[in-house]
Amino acid sequence: MHTQNIPELLQLFLEHTPVAVAMFDREMGYIAASRKWLTNNGYSESNLIGSCSCHCQVFPNFALEWKNIHDRCLTGLTERCEAQKLVQVDGTVDWLKWECCPWYGKDGEVGGTIFLTEVVTAVKDTEDKLQQAEAELQRYQEQLEDYKKTEEERQNFVSLVENSSDFIAIATLDGKTLYINEAGQKLVGVETQEEYLNTTIANYHADEDLPFVGENIFPAVTQEGRWQGEFRFRHFKTGALIPIEYNVFTLKNQKTGQPIAFATVTRDISTRKQAEEALRQSEAKFRELARREQLINILASQIRESLDLDRVLETAILEIRDLLQIDRCSFSWFKTDTEPYAWETLKESKHSELPSLLGCHPANKIGPVTQMFLNQEILKIDDVEKFDEPIHRKFLKRLGIKSEIVLPIKTRSGQIGVIVCGHWQKIRPWTQDEVELLEAVVDQLAIAINQAELYAHSQQATLTATQQTQQIELTLTELKRTQTQLVQSEKMSSLGQLVAGVAHEINNPVNFIYGNLTHANQYSEDLLKLLKLYQQEYPQPTNEIREKIDAIDLDFLISDLPKIMGSMKVGSERIREIVQSLRTFSRLDEAEMKKVDIHEGIESTLMILQHRLKSKPEYPAIEIIRNYGSLPQVICYAGQLNQVFMNLLSNAIDALEDGIEKGKVSNPTINIATQISENNHIIISIADNGIGIEPEIKKRLFDPFFTTKPVGVGTGLGLSISYQIVVDRHGGELHCNSELGKGTEFAIEIPMSQIADIE
Repeated sequence: MHTQNIPELLQLFLEHTPVAVAMFDREMGYIAASRKWLTNNGYSESNLIGSCSCHCQVFPNFALEWKNIHDRCLTGLTERCEAQKLVQVDGTVDWLKWECCPWYGKDGEVGGTIFLTEVVTAVKDTEDKLQQAEAELQRYQEQLEDYKKTEEERQNFVSLVENSSDFIAIATLDGKTLYINEAGQKLVGVETQEEYLNTTIANYHADEDLPFVGENIFPAVTQEGRWQGEFRFRHFKTGALIPIEYNVFTLKNQKTGQPIAFATVTRDISTRKQAEEALRQSEAKFRELARREQLINILASQIRESLDLDRVLETAILEIRDLLQIDRCSFSWFKTDTEPYAWETLKESKHSELPSLLGCHPANKIGPVTQMFLNQEILKIDDVEKFDEPIHRKFLKRLGIKSEIVLPIKTRSGQIGVIVCGHWQKIRPWTQDEVELLEAVVDQLAIAINQAELYAHSQQATLTATQQTQQIELTLTELKRTQTQLVQSEKMSSLGQLVAGVAHEINNPVNFIYGNLTHANQYSEDLLKLLKLYQQEYPQPTNEIREKIDAIDLDFLISDLPKIMGSMKVGSERIREIVQSLRTFSRLDEAEMKKVDIHEGIESTLMILQHRLKSKPEYPAIEIIRNYGSLPQVICYAGQLNQVFMNLLSNAIDALEDGIEKGKVSNPTINIATQISENNHIIISIADNGIGIEPEIKKRLFDPFFTTKPVGVGTGLGLSISYQIVVDRHGGELHCNSELGKGTEFAIEIPMSQIADIE
């Protein structure tokens, strides 16, 4: 039927094959075409096969392009295209995948071409479905007035948008629903179209959201044609609120421009909102932790810089209330000089609408919880109504307090104070993190109060003995120094005893091992000689002896045993050197003041710090340059002077590591020099090539508690203690010379002998 003069079998193939294929002659006239080709392109057999052989009948809108492809294939080429836009005879648009190849006659010459096409419109439609949906919505706007929203049109619309993952719906101007896609049904819990058609726009919103819809969204859509923003839908079954990206617009008649319906393309943003909420909570948690750390640092800084108890208390209660977001925070002292005993509230930070509780409150009105505070026990009440102690519960209810936490403070002098946190608005459970924060604040306040008491005592002494003002100032300074030395001196004393004890305990077994190594080495040599003699005298051992020789690898044992003994001797000597360095550093085996070799003390300190001088993955090795002069033995407090060397060398290493981290130091070096000055003093210089010290910091280097290191890393005591050892204990001087970018030098100058020489 569809061919000229070809066998009947080929005719059946062209009639029933599911592939759109056509065969052309050299002039691009039809020779044969499958039924699929004719159907796809709207042709009939009568008007195609055997009639005009013009290539214009092959896709007229692209006649020239197809003719060019046909001509190129006549040269023997094969051409193909994965997707080409094609307008059919009836005006519809398709996307074609095609391939064109030549066919050959019996004489081997190209007789024409064969075209194979496949409609891939569905694939292209899937890629830009949302864009087509919007175009289809526009098309429906144009047709809505003409077709009166017929069921056929609605079904066509649904076929385009049903596969969208977004909520797509249409409603009348009075809010009556017309259409919703499957994704929309799933989003709001609508099971059928019938159920949906019985709803209105208002049903999709929570009652509390309807005023905003009526006052903002609908007016914007009516006046401007669109409203877009984040909003929420109500789930029909569960009532849960679903966060959405809401895009509402009007559909207009293209001829009159009048609105005819409302439409929406809405996206579920629950996952994004959950991620944002998780991120927000994480950020809030870290901010809270940072603020808590900041509060502790503020208090610690004020304690270092100020002895003003009022200022510290005001800062503490203000920061606590702000950080914990509570209604009131206060500080009170327990007064025993009144009858009855009372709690005097001195400082408070509160909500402006709450009454002030400053002043005295009788202890018997507060109840037996007072004994808890005297015993340093924390009182934590999450809900006053559930608190089982009646007197204190009545006291709190009279004030209107719903939750309370009280942390006691005991000063060095035995005075009892409390920090009280109360909440009026609602019940507020206290978390363990908050309790730990308040405990840390209480610890800092206890330190501040103790320091303030010391300061107050000094001030009282000044008032009662103004003629001794200068002496009192020196006493106050000594109090501060004593405070810094109490911990440091005890620590160094314990450290010295520990070092000396460890050195002593290690020294005994090491001496035993070292002393016996010589004999062990001699014995092993004698045994090896005896073994060789046996081998010479009895060169043919028994089978049992030969097997044992092979099993223990006798030749290797003979060669390796002397090496092992030598390694053990080297290791023992190294341990003895380290023990000697520890004993030299501690100096507990000598009198407190004695003639010593300064260089020996420096070397013992370097030995102890050797692990910090070696190279590490993140730091290069620190080079030690020694420029020792010829020094006599010096009478001094050797252990304390070694402590100074330790502090200065440790600080130099810290400065070099800091410079390496900042990329300002590449070849770290410490230069140690000793000499005798013109006034017969010993000068020890320790200099590094770090980044140097700023002038403002240099002025405060020897102040107690002053440090540039982070909280928890440096105490601010090392240089202060070193200064006291050099200046007060040895009558010498400690200088610091530093220039930014050129390093720092500490110079120790002490006399060769002390006033209280011990010969």
